[in-house]
Amino acid sequence: MISKKLAAAFLAVSTVIVPFSAKITEYSNVYAEDDAASEELPEWIPTSFEEALNFRNQYGATHIGKFISDNDTVCLVFPEDLDEEMKYEVDTTNEYLEEIYHEVFTEEIAQNKYEVVAYKNVGQPAGIIGFDVSFFCDSKKKSAYSFNSYSNASIEETDVYSWLPDCTAEYSEYVKNNGEVSARDNYVVFCLDSIAGTAYDWCVSADGYNQSVIEHYKTVYCREETLLPLDGGADPKIQLYKAKKYGRTKITYDFVSSFGEPYTEDEVEKKLTADCMVVDGGKTVFLPGTARIRFEDYYTRELLMHPNKNAVIDLAPTIAFNTSEEGVYAYMDTSLSMDCNPYIFRYSRGESADIFDIELNQEALPYGYLLPEKYKLITTYDNGAVDVVISLKQDAEALAPGETRVTVLDSDTGKLIPNFVLKKRPFIFGTDIGIKNGDDWMYTGPLFDVFENPCIFKDNLASLYSRADTFSFTTDEQPEVTLHNNGSMEVVFRTKLKGLADINNDGTFGVSDVVLFEKWLLGAKNAVLENWEAADMNGDERLDSFDLALMKELLTASVNVPVAVTMTEEGGIEGRYVEYKVYKEDEKYKLSYLRDTSGMKEKNPTVVDISEEDYRKIMSADYSRYLRQKNDDDGEIIADALYFNTVITYADGTEKSTKANVTSLMYGVFSDVMMKYIKSDK
Repeated sequence: MISKKLAAAFLAVSTVIVPFSAKITEYSNVYAEDDAASEELPEWIPTSFEEALNFRNQYGATHIGKFISDNDTVCLVFPEDLDEEMKYEVDTTNEYLEEIYHEVFTEEIAQNKYEVVAYKNVGQPAGIIGFDVSFFCDSKKKSAYSFNSYSNASIEETDVYSWLPDCTAEYSEYVKNNGEVSARDNYVVFCLDSIAGTAYDWCVSADGYNQSVIEHYKTVYCREETLLPLDGGADPKIQLYKAKKYGRTKITYDFVSSFGEPYTEDEVEKKLTADCMVVDGGKTVFLPGTARIRFEDYYTRELLMHPNKNAVIDLAPTIAFNTSEEGVYAYMDTSLSMDCNPYIFRYSRGESADIFDIELNQEALPYGYLLPEKYKLITTYDNGAVDVVISLKQDAEALAPGETRVTVLDSDTGKLIPNFVLKKRPFIFGTDIGIKNGDDWMYTGPLFDVFENPCIFKDNLASLYSRADTFSFTTDEQPEVTLHNNGSMEVVFRTKLKGLADINNDGTFGVSDVVLFEKWLLGAKNAVLENWEAADMNGDERLDSFDLALMKELLTASVNVPVAVTMTEEGGIEGRYVEYKVYKEDEKYKLSYLRDTSGMKEKNPTVVDISEEDYRKIMSADYSRYLRQKNDDDGEIIADALYFNTVITYADGTEKSTKANVTSLMYGVFSDVMMKYIKSDK
């Protein structure tokens, strides 16, 4: 790598250790050519105005070295106004970063100046530290970028710009690889080309889109930066959309010459449409011609570590499109090399397959796994996108003859009971075994303690099971047992550990216990732990934040927690429509309330921020009680000519709904919270 020599004498203050949470204001370097230690800068860090300009057009605002020798270095280049009265400042929040370069470059004839700052990860304790670099103008934040630093000194960008273009070179490469319309994670990307100075531009179609499903997130301009302003030229920009919740909607951009004014379809020169299917509770957007393939554990439904970059799985999917001739299909000749899990496959830009299937054989699987009889589930969404789930069992060959692998799952969620729970409160199962010897019977019934999950027993449990005349487990529910040809055995229990973390002594563990414990740790006078021993999650006979962290982990593993609730009431003598929504958005907790008696349902709701405590109070309501109620023949439970509909969204992205009468909830906890924040009814 080409290097540049930089003589630098750093201010003594730059070596002072400060708390991780503190902001560090960066200082411009003071140079002393005579006695400064010589530092080597990577060649790509700008050291002149021209290089800073080229940096912006090649990398955008940020760049991290790509090689082992420089992937511990990040450089940011910020454009600034030429007004000398404006005060600019760059802040970061990582004490393990060393500022190795900081300069401002300008040219007399330039339309702006550039501030260049570079940091190096000088080493940190084990683990990952997230940090931001923020750019301020007159104390107002103009932009911020997020990163992770690692104990091996490398740095990784974690914000949306880690993959989203923000310059001409990145824009061209992105369009080449992804097309003008694409989706990534929970984002939809429109790459819109136009010529500056002409009447033609892009605008969202008048048909609109469902903004409750997906919303406009930001506009990113990728036009080439030049020394002097250009009159005309390419003007590429990106319109970025972010998903909000499950649903389907279409976003269309029209290229017209009457931007900002009404136009007819005949005037549209070009259209770009994203037919968006939002799944996973708003975490994933699928476009037509897209398939997601996931490998999961057959029992736990958790993602496997396979495939990965070091263990690639080759697949040959069957993809076919219906032709104009009846019964005739055009098949796509393609193959996949899956190097990550899940794997997103964009096999077509815009057109979905009429046939999509994947067949596997044992030879294609990662070591230690086998194909169960029903190993795949293929879901085709309304817009034609495909979701493929492949479930694998652990291979008996991974078990020695006579070994028994015991797995303990939560009976409600199907997730593994965490190891820290089993270490404190092991899962104990007994056996009732009868072996006949002539006219005599021999009975035994050893007990087994499970301290880790899964747990392998090397004793004779598998042997006893295979030769017993009668065998049963002394548990509430009999487990799923698989006896393999080599004499090893799989045993899967589904259970609910009772009493654990139930600090309010209501018989179950849930969100309310976590909220109570948080309040108690904060010293709330009304927070009383009815069963404090249940809160000692790590068994050290002390109650502290470590126990709270473990309790939250247990909550994630044992409870599919609601994260959003929408509740509506409609009808009655006055023909009213009442709607409550409680959800989390941009790290804030929201309550939306609407009451309408006009029958139009088009009034804008009142939306307010609420406290996390009130949010948790609503999420911890007993929704399972209402979900268990059966609907009548019309699909709705009616009370006083009122019709109810409640939709609960859970942390794993699933949604459940009920038409049950929820008057007690609506005019109980929901109304109580609403009255705290909304003084007058709409």
